Amino acid sequence: KKISTTATPEEKHFNAVKGAMRNAIHYQLKAFRDAVNLPCVCSITGKQIRKGQKTDIDHCGMSFSEIADRFVALKGLTYCDIPLMGPPTGKSFKDKQLWGEWVHFHMANARYALVCASANRSKGASGYETPVELYGSFKAEDPEDLSLDF
Repeated sequence: KKISTTATPEEKHFNAVKGAMRNAIHYQLKAFRDAVNLPCVCSITGKQIRKGQKTDIDHCGMSFSEIADRFVALKGLTYCDIPLMGPPTGKSFKDKQLWGEWVHFHMANARYALVCASANRSKGASGYETPVELYGSFKAEDPEDLSLDF
């Protein structure tokens, strides 16, 4: 029997913002990958990585989610406070200054390692979960804020 779960609007937006944040820094990961000299050693398995093997770029120290959450918290925001624009697979922040600040924040705080793809994907974010309060809410806090436009 299949169990269906439906994400709340806040969870959907959180995932969309995180996806946009990943797209924003993709070039940083590519630059790291292009600079790696093979063979090298996978920091997860200790095995040698050779050309042609399936690999991932792993965030070391702080996971991508931790870096993103730290940025949102330092800005005094929640994920629901960050409006997006653009096509479904190419979203960006509507606020271009915030977008640029995110890219610079990630560059300053991210540390990488080239690792075996299967090892990285089974490790996940090492148990880290985004604090629920960072999701935010689309619900109006004050009944006076409710839109009565029908």
